[in-house]
Amino acid sequence: MVERDIVCWSDMIQGYASNGLPKEALDLFFEMQMENLRLDCYAMVGVLSACARLGALELGNWAKELMDVDEFLLNPEDVVAS
Repeated sequence: MVERDIVCWSDMIQGYASNGLPKEALDLFFEMQMENLRLDCYAMVGVLSACARLGALELGNWAKELMDVDEFLLNPEDVVAS
């Protein structure tokens, strides 16, 4: 793709994770992090799903902690309003 945005990354991670390619989903996730893109809940659902398929408990716990730190579950409209 010429331009990669968070929607493209999240869709690819979700697609890999839900179609039996959890390693590829996690590889994309780590590549996304190297690009310093802000996570969204859709990417993280794919990451957690991939971790579950692989039985990667420690990686899943790390991803959960990342979600807590990043606070991406906040509604962007709430952040703008405050």
